[in-house]
Amino acid sequence: MLQRCSNAVKKRRKHYINLMEHLVSEEFDRQYVHLPQDVQSRLERADVEAWALNRVPARYATGKRGMQLLEERLREMYGELLTQTVKQAFEVISKNSRPPGEACWPLDHLTE
Repeated sequence: MLQRCSNAVKKRRKHYINLMEHLVSEEFDRQYVHLPQDVQSRLERADVEAWALNRVPARYATGKRGMQLLEERLREMYGELLTQTVKQAFEVISKNSRPPGEACWPLDHLTE
């Protein structure tokens, strides 16, 4: 059963994007350069972004024009939330950092 699900997921093509992923990534870049080196060395980008993304609403778009329009609107609507959430993510992840290890990729457990 798991193998069949895994194959179905691999064949499916995504025709949409969660624009909040892009905005969180941009906010990460903006704030990261201002962090002290010792804090930067304890952070994994994926951890910070995942923590932040779990606390902001997902907003999906399809097509370039829809993405452009929605991105502008999302910056206005969620700019402050994104700034604060990414800042909190840096604080939490730097305090709870774990030793670097293998990344946990989606669906790894399905292919075993």
